[in-house]
Amino acid sequence: MKKLLLFVLAATVFAACSTDTTQDLAPEIPDTLTVSFDEETRVQLDAECKTVWNADDLVSVFYRSDANDCWRFMGETGDRTGLLVSKTSNEPTISTNEVVAVYPYNAGYCIDASDKTLSVRIPATQRYENGSYGIGANIMVSAGTGRDISLKSVCGWIKLQLTGSGKVTKVTLRGNDDEQIAGLATVNYADYSLSLIADGLGNAAADGEVGGTLVNDRDYVREITLDCGEGVALNADTPTAFYFVLAPQTFEKGITITAMCDDGTRMTKSTSNSITIERNHIVPMETIEYESTYSVGDLYNENGVKGIVFLVEENGKHGKIVSMKESYGYYGYDSYVRSCKNLDNGLLNKEALYEAGAIYSSSYLMPPQSSVWYIPAIKELESLVQVVNVVNSSVVANGGTPFTFSDYGDEAFYTSSTNSNMVSWDSTCMYGKDLAHPNANAIYATSGKVRCRTITTF
Repeated sequence: MKKLLLFVLAATVFAACSTDTTQDLAPEIPDTLTVSFDEETRVQLDAECKTVWNADDLVSVFYRSDANDCWRFMGETGDRTGLLVSKTSNEPTISTNEVVAVYPYNAGYCIDASDKTLSVRIPATQRYENGSYGIGANIMVSAGTGRDISLKSVCGWIKLQLTGSGKVTKVTLRGNDDEQIAGLATVNYADYSLSLIADGLGNAAADGEVGGTLVNDRDYVREITLDCGEGVALNADTPTAFYFVLAPQTFEKGITITAMCDDGTRMTKSTSNSITIERNHIVPMETIEYESTYSVGDLYNENGVKGIVFLVEENGKHGKIVSMKESYGYYGYDSYVRSCKNLDNGLLNKEALYEAGAIYSSSYLMPPQSSVWYIPAIKELESLVQVVNVVNSSVVANGGTPFTFSDYGDEAFYTSSTNSNMVSWDSTCMYGKDLAHPNANAIYATSGKVRCRTITTF
């Protein structure tokens, strides 16, 4: 079942519900039930965007008992009404006077007829569906005494809209006050209200025991992930919609969303405005243009430039990356090159070197003048060293050459492009950092080989 085109089976196993056992209470179950959607069960923003079935959708039915039986929809994809046929039949332990149905089918769902509640779970990972909420994510419930089932939505939705380029592979949503937004819940099928039952410590709420079973911390779901598979292509002019199924609640401090693309880029946006999610209503967010942002350790791979981010600025829109590979050899300037003194910007040191015409074998580690890469100045190198463990893990994970942390001689000495003023022949002495002792002050090399990792900006 789906809104527009939705829904197949989603299976989650819950703790079993405890009930008083009685015998021989199985009601006479008919061959078919008629199923439809309540007239209010639709997307509120568009009268034409109604909930419809998929062929072979499955529904949990408690037919005048606590037995959770699986029934199959026998209509066609796109139908609004049709017949359900029993697929499985389980032995009941108690009898009731109501027929209760819940979509989607889940063998772990159970009913407590004494207080008219169902145990359900809103999934923490939902699947992207074009123009709709995720398959199997939306929970619908019906209760009555006859053979006609009319399902009502018990959740609400947030509609995120993105423009831009690239292919989105995943979108996450979380509340800014660390709210529970999915997980184990109860539905009162008398009024169709839904309540999440875990607290931040993983304990059951005061009235939140389901069949005597306390919830675990995993049931306190703080983030919903929308899995977009191989990627959903964005359009620069037409917004693409991404729907999240949520428990009805108010986010007093707003929400934060993070979208990730298949090229490794990401974008994080937050709003501090209070947002209220109501049952069976969609909250549309303003259209956002996707802008790539990065965090330390991310792989940057755009326009032929590939490296690992070690410094971010402007909320991740810009920063610096380090090369995937390194060089090892002799490096220094000829004696008359005295202008490579910049502490903050190795690109200026590179420009000074080439302006002086000092293209010698002693400085062969310096990238070509036309290259965007350059040897970092000493403060740039120190910034890299501060996060080198995170960066190194990402370098290795993405197939690069790992950093060297040897404590043998100068094996782990990484050079900067900044000249030292420590000795009279300072033009051949370069400040650097020894990764075997990353917290020590910068040191300078007067001879011998050094390691070099070039960097560039994005």
